[in-house]
Amino acid sequence: MAEDLLKVSDLVIQFKTKKGTLTAVDHVNFTVKKGEILGLVGESGCGKSVTSMQILGLNPKENTQVPEGEILFEGRDLLKLTQKELRAVRGEEISMIFQDSLTGLDPVIPIGKILVEAIRAHHKEISKKDAWNKGVKVLESVGIPSPEKRMHEYAHQLSGGMRQRVMIGLALLNDTKLVIADEPTTALDVTIQAQILDLLKKRQEEKENSVILITHDMGVVAEMTDRIAVMYAGMIVELASTRDIFTDAKHPYTQGLLKAIPKLDQPDNEKLYIIEGTVPPLGQRGDGCPFANRCEYATERCRNERPEPHTDSNGHMVRCFRAEEQDKEV
Repeated sequence: MAEDLLKVSDLVIQFKTKKGTLTAVDHVNFTVKKGEILGLVGESGCGKSVTSMQILGLNPKENTQVPEGEILFEGRDLLKLTQKELRAVRGEEISMIFQDSLTGLDPVIPIGKILVEAIRAHHKEISKKDAWNKGVKVLESVGIPSPEKRMHEYAHQLSGGMRQRVMIGLALLNDTKLVIADEPTTALDVTIQAQILDLLKKRQEEKENSVILITHDMGVVAEMTDRIAVMYAGMIVELASTRDIFTDAKHPYTQGLLKAIPKLDQPDNEKLYIIEGTVPPLGQRGDGCPFANRCEYATERCRNERPEPHTDSNGHMVRCFRAEEQDKEV
């Protein structure tokens, strides 16, 4: 079995607001093994991006606090690193593809200069000319036409698909051990989406790096990932292999996400399935299961008591009283 590259243990992330201190991520636990693609799925507002940003220490420091937890990367706790040490990790050992490619690229700096600076920030022994040539090759490798020309252009001069390819090129520039891809295909058409996902998968296989793929698209994770962590209201509510999630989902929320996937053989007059309600906002998640107000199986116990993680003999973890009882009956 592959060893853990990243291990997140009992991570709690809080934000200081005018309404007080609010918990956005509540005792999250997951691992990413070497050479693995882990899918992190859930609706908007579930804490996926906040969790991933904290791995690299990118949440705003003036109002973010982490009272509990560890983020171990190859045995080092990233939460204990200084800003200087974290900067050495970013781009060299862990890279990130951000959701919005337009704001992720500096609008007043040409693409080529961005790439050269990203290379030389970690490899000062490389000359600017060699870094420039490497940047051209990176753009070519991610499928950007006329890469030499694009090196002289600015972000606003590129299409959304090209900008996203540049972001992927930046993330893969220094062959990092872990790539965090936060909604890497947001706002792209399906053709470009497929090309970008294929590119990400191909590079992961070639370099044997690890990937955290953050998305709300269950179809994407079905094709791309080895394991899936389902996040809801700041907690991991289910974690298992991709096969187990799709064949034997145990949490009602995961089951709802799977039901919501459009089917090719669905009758034209049949409405798409939706999970009624919304993710409870910060500060309104109560003491019970945060999914209780949307769950058809919720009991009084669910509304008043928060379920603890339960892991079966196959390593399938779920936070649900009903799923735990069903597992005991088997």
